Amino acid sequence: HHPGRHHAARPRARRPLTPDVASLPLGALISDIHRCRYRTRTTVTLPAPLARMTSHLTPPEVLRRRARHEAAHAVAGWALGGKILALDIQPVADRGGQCSFSLEELTDPTERNWVHLVICMAGNQADLAHGHHDDGAQADLVQALVAAAAIISTGRTPKDHRGELTSDALLATARRRATELLATHDQLLDQVMQRLLAHPHESWCNPDLDALVQAPAA
Repeated sequence: HHPGRHHAARPRARRPLTPDVASLPLGALISDIHRCRYRTRTTVTLPAPLARMTSHLTPPEVLRRRARHEAAHAVAGWALGGKILALDIQPVADRGGQCSFSLEELTDPTERNWVHLVICMAGNQADLAHGHHDDGAQADLVQALVAAAAIISTGRTPKDHRGELTSDALLATARRRATELLATHDQLLDQVMQRLLAHPHESWCNPDLDALVQAPAA
C-alpha cells in the first residue's frame, strides 16, 4: 500500500541498503517502501488459470479471512478520502491478497501519512476482531511504522490524533480510528467481502465503493 507521488513532500535521499540487507525479506520490504512511498503500487496478480486453481484449492475459511482483511483496508481508505485502485485475494509471493490505493489527492504530508497508517492498521484490526492472533499482518505493520515515522518527521500532529507525537501513540490512535471506521461502515465491509468471495480468482479494479453505499438494499 503506497500513497501517491508528491514532489513537494519528497523525503531526502537515503543511502541504498547493502546487498546482504536488501536480500532479506524485511530489508527488501523497507527498501520498497522507501523507494515507492509517493508512488501508487503496481497491481501484481496471478495468471487466470493459476488464480482459478489456487482459489479452488484454498479452504473457504482462509478465503473469508483474506477477503475481510483486504476489505478492511479498502473501507478505511475509502472512508478517509483515498482512491481504491484494485482489490484481490490471490496469493502472490508471501501475501494472501492486496489492496492497492492512491492518496495523491491528500496533499498535506502529515494527513496523507496518517491515512496510510490507518489503512495499514485496519486489516490487522479486522484479523484481531475475528480471533486471528498471528503474524499475518506483519508487512502491514512495517508499513504502519514507516508511516508513523513520516508523521513524526513532519513535526505536526494529525487532526484525528490527540496524544504524543510518538510511534506508539500514533499506532494506538490509528488502531482506534480503524476500529471506529469498520464499525461505522460494517455493511459496506460485508458487501466488499462478498464481492471478493464471489470472484476469488479475479482482481477487482477501480471498485466503486460509493456506488455500493448508494445502492438500495436488496
